[in-house]
Amino acid sequence: MDAPKTPLKTDTPASDAFISLLSSLVNREDVDEIILTQRQMLNRFEKTNEMLSSFNKLSTSRYDESMRQFKEHTRTLVDMKKDLETVFTRIRSLKIQVAKQHPNAYAASQAEIMSLMTPEEEEVAKMIGDKLGEQDGNHDVKLTPGAETTSPQQ
Repeated sequence: MDAPKTPLKTDTPASDAFISLLSSLVNREDVDEIILTQRQMLNRFEKTNEMLSSFNKLSTSRYDESMRQFKEHTRTLVDMKKDLETVFTRIRSLKIQVAKQHPNAYAASQAEIMSLMTPEEEEVAKMIGDKLGEQDGNHDVKLTPGAETTSPQQ
C-alpha cells in the first residue's frame, strides 16, 4: 500500500509544525500593529508610573511638613492651655480674696456684671462656674449672681 503523503517534514518536532501552521494563519501586518500598540501602551504606563512616583514623593514631603507643623501647633495649643489655666487659677484666687475682704462690694460688682450679660452668656458663666467648682473642690466663690460669695465654713 501507498503511504499517505504529509505536507510536513517528518524530521521536525510537532510543536514547530504547529507554530508554522499557526503563523501561516496570522497576518504579519496585524501582528506588527499589535506589537506597536503594546509598545505604545508600555510607554504610557512607564510615564504614568513616573508621574505617580513623583506625586508620591511630593505627597510624602508635604505630609511630613504638615505633620511637623501640626505637632508644633499642638505643642503651642498645649502651652496656651496651661497658661490659660494658670491665669484662670490666679483670677479665681483673686476673686476669692476680694470676696472675703469685701463681700458686699464683690456681690454688687457680680450683680452689675451679670446684668450686662445676655441670657446665653449667663448660661455659659453658670456652666463655667459649676465646672470650676467641681474641679477645685473649692466652693468658696460662686460666679453666678445671687449666690453666696463665701462658704458657710467661715
